Amino acid sequence: RPLAAQASSGEIARTVALARLAEWRAVARAAGESPIFGADDFDAGLSEASVEEFFETLPPEAAVLLTTAAPAARWSRRAAAVLEVRGGSAAAPRALRAVGSGQAVR
Repeated sequence: RPLAAQASSGEIARTVALARLAEWRAVARAAGESPIFGADDFDAGLSEASVEEFFETLPPEAAVLLTTAAPAARWSRRAAAVLEVRGGSAAAPRALRAVGSGQAVR
């Protein structure tokens, strides 16, 4: 049976997020280096607990680019920088904390 027939929208969103991470790991293994990990609207449909789990499973060696429709302050404690886009225009990036080479923001 299709997943959509058995799972809630949150469970489907969580499954998709974890599948994206698995795909990233497969590409990283095949390429021998870490590509950028990107997810558009990464928190859509996810519970707070699922988002926290998602953050914990992000590859520490990767450059990560996530987009969200949530207010910037919601995830700012997890980000090295925030770039807000409003009305099609990007504001100047705000660095939230320094992140050194090979250091993950958790």
